[in-house]
Amino acid sequence: MTGEIFKSEVSTTSGLLDWAKGALMGDWCVYFTGNISISRVKDKAVGQLADTAFFLSECSWINLSQGRHPASDGYTYMATRTGRGHVPKSVMSQEVSAAEYQALSLVLKRSPDMSATRAIRYGLGVPENIAENILKTLDSRGFVTKKTTGIPWELSPLGRSVLL
Repeated sequence: MTGEIFKSEVSTTSGLLDWAKGALMGDWCVYFTGNISISRVKDKAVGQLADTAFFLSECSWINLSQGRHPASDGYTYMATRTGRGHVPKSVMSQEVSAAEYQALSLVLKRSPDMSATRAIRYGLGVPENIAENILKTLDSRGFVTKKTTGIPWELSPLGRSVLL
């Protein structure tokens, strides 16, 4: 390392994950400029970018910060590589999104008396219809299977493999 801090700018979830894979401790990137809380509602891609950044932060892979953008009423959102932490390989390789990974974890770890939809709804803080859509997506991708007896939804072997 030359002692220089590497600064980058990314604008997509894929770009953020690619940057995070190669970033060294102290490297940082701007991943959004504007108002992310408003933009994420209007643009699904911004929501996925924000969710992924937050997930990487929860994994201690990056630290997140924001500052007032000097040329507008918005903010500049930045990620700084910590040099520690662990991000699941399936998220880093984009086999699953951060939200899908979290939903699978919630389905696996829920109590036997809790439905998979409720576990996702409570765990991700989303409305019932969004939790149902997430579960349908996990089913269509082969990550969960529906049983006729016992707990209706369970992780498939593929679903379990992405949690490793």
